[in-house]
Amino acid sequence: MTEEQILFRGFSDQEQSDFLSLGEEREFGPDEALVTENAPGSSLYIIRSGTVSVEKEGVGLTTLHEGDILGELVIFRPSARSATVRALSPTSVLEFDKDTIMTFFKRREERLFKIFVINVINILSLKLDRTDDRIVQLESLLTRG
Repeated sequence: MTEEQILFRGFSDQEQSDFLSLGEEREFGPDEALVTENAPGSSLYIIRSGTVSVEKEGVGLTTLHEGDILGELVIFRPSARSATVRALSPTSVLEFDKDTIMTFFKRREERLFKIFVINVINILSLKLDRTDDRIVQLESLLTRG
């Protein structure tokens, strides 16, 4: 299951379609930055196609693909971006400004926003699990070498 599928779990097809229609489609070429480390951030991104690298101080941390989500914390608080996200191939994303997201949910039943928040927390939990797995892999490589 992709992060995008998790994000919309519990939404009707119409609710998902309505939400997605609010996104601004943006295209990036290889090596072009989608997000820059320490830049202010107020958007959530859904990768529609392509592959991106998440980098901290020039070190590659992970690779994200179609269906992955960036900036999901924006619904809780805007903040400076903690990493640079760079396209590795031609990449298309849907960008959702926090204000647009919040306006969308203000016009809907409260239950839908609660579902959305739970889904975001599930995505964050999944990302933490993947990060933990990666740390264990790296520690194993370092102790063998």
